Amino acid sequence: MSQSSITLPSPLGCLLLLASNNQLVRLSVGEGDLHGKQGTEESMPVLYKGREWLLAYFAGHNPPIDPSWLAPMGTAFQRAVWDIVLRIPYGRLASYGDIAQGYCARTGTKGHFARAVGGAIHNNPLPIIIPCHRVVAQTGLGGYGLGLPKKRALLHLEGIEEKSLAAHRLSKTDTASLLCTNQFPHPIKGCGLEEMTRQVDALGY
Repeated sequence: MSQSSITLPSPLGCLLLLASNNQLVRLSVGEGDLHGKQGTEESMPVLYKGREWLLAYFAGHNPPIDPSWLAPMGTAFQRAVWDIVLRIPYGRLASYGDIAQGYCARTGTKGHFARAVGGAIHNNPLPIIIPCHRVVAQTGLGGYGLGLPKKRALLHLEGIEEKSLAAHRLSKTDTASLLCTNQFPHPIKGCGLEEMTRQVDALGY
């Protein structure tokens, strides 16, 4: 397995971006050495694509993400949740319940998945790129694996202030069309419906 990493500065601190087999697998915030050894563009081109994406994002732009770059490591259930989160548009918000609704609609399952969704989002290995900062509670910001100050900073960058969260929530129509449909192929590797169903059964929901 070929692995390489690159570091870059950001308003949140030093970012360490890790790739394996020319796909992005992890983004760590506050780790890495900006002057340390860097992966080369020739050995792992996706690192430089990821770097350019992050630099554009922090410059206030809304760069498109190519899902084929991404291979976050997790269970099929986690990857299915991250797949849905990836569809939340720039400058918009969804609740944990919206993500759970999307999961149930796409898998044909029934149950209360909001807590399990929260766990999957907390363990997102590619924060910012898979925009879990755009997932909020029904009332308030909810949690964030990198801490609430960083969540506020990312939302502020996208023009969202804590006092006006409701104005940026996806409508029911948008939630149905963006999060609950299977008309698009799964962008995140390994979140097939058969495996997801097995893992849901194992969760006991």
